[in-house]
Amino acid sequence: PESPQPTAPFVLIEDAAGRLLRLVDPNGVDHATIGSDATCDIRLQTPTDARDAASAVAPLHALLYREPRAWVLVAAQGVLSRGGERYLRLRLDSSTSAVLGAYRVRLLAAERIAPEAPCAGTSTEDILRSA
Repeated sequence: PESPQPTAPFVLIEDAAGRLLRLVDPNGVDHATIGSDATCDIRLQTPTDARDAASAVAPLHALLYREPRAWVLVAAQGVLSRGGERYLRLRLDSSTSAVLGAYRVRLLAAERIAPEAPCAGTSTEDILRSA
């Protein structure tokens, strides 16, 4: 049997407090633009309560693209940082996040559902009884 293609991770965009703002499914896509411009694939606005220029989102802030084994974020007109250090290019994974203006971007690994997993209509009690 043919082995399935690996499932792409989800791209999570959180605010500075860690609240989830966007969950992007990149399956079938090899790149996405991120910024405040209406033409960007992932549009983010500078928060109205932003107190400094570091919180601003540029019209074309960054480009997210897929390499053979990783997703990479590249600065365009904006700044990317991680751990207080500035970068032009960052490889993303599920254990680290990149700061993009007032937002954090990270990956969430997608998990395949096992063939023996219960169908959507199964209750928790039924699952526990059958275990």
